[in-house]
Amino acid sequence: MHKSTVLRSKSTIELAANGVFQIRITTAGDAERKRIAKPIRLRAIGEREDGVTVAQIRFRTRHGHNLREFFSWSDLLSENRKTIKNRLADLGYEWPSDGTLSQAILDALEQSRPKRTFLLVRAPGWYGSAFAIPGQAFAPGEDGTEVYIDPNSDAHVGAFIRGEGSLKDWQERVAKPSRKSSRLRLSIAAALAAPFLRKLGMDSFGINWFSDTSDGKTLCLVVAASIAGLAGDEGLPCWADSEAGLEAIARGHRDCVMPLDESADGEHQMPLEKKSHMVAS
Repeated sequence: MHKSTVLRSKSTIELAANGVFQIRITTAGDAERKRIAKPIRLRAIGEREDGVTVAQIRFRTRHGHNLREFFSWSDLLSENRKTIKNRLADLGYEWPSDGTLSQAILDALEQSRPKRTFLLVRAPGWYGSAFAIPGQAFAPGEDGTEVYIDPNSDAHVGAFIRGEGSLKDWQERVAKPSRKSSRLRLSIAAALAAPFLRKLGMDSFGINWFSDTSDGKTLCLVVAASIAGLAGDEGLPCWADSEAGLEAIARGHRDCVMPLDESADGEHQMPLEKKSHMVAS
């Protein structure tokens, strides 16, 4: 007569570069390693400008995309983790159907302590020695600070388009033809100067282009916007925006040129002189 023994086992979760694994070690010393989900990890722990601690979670979607998402540290508390689980699921992360395993993955994320840190800010511009734009920050080689613009910022962040264009193309198609116009040269100079005003301790300034219709005022703004790629699919910001809208645009173009077109500025909107004073102050 044969006897069978049921061995109780312990299970741990491993967050690896190639996926999430459940490791079960039996009392007999045997190890079973099973892949239960796509890669996910706590990439960095950072801080918002208001002092709130935030987490940056990196994960791979069902479509094979590697994404990053920010959460307040309180979202990692056991009673709040549904926020993380639902948002990542909406973005394409496939959680295990077994809720116990999903909870174990979230436990492993909360217990992670990565060395990488970052700063989550509301608008582009200078933060210490780093200059941040959407999706990228520029800093001296010895400065390892990572700066990200909060995707939920209330600022109307400029387009900062980074597409297929190149510096060589810009020099040939924008800079070279602009040599023949003092107005276009001034537009380019103003856009290049904007990021340095804060570092030089200088006040912001404005240039008001005025002339008859179809004399090239908007072209001057488009050329200035081309420096940082601020002319998006919706065109340029305009004076027709509300006071709150202009404040949001000003924050979203912090330490950069802010090209404001006159298009669609109706009489029902705030008077131009009042808007100009508001933007300047």
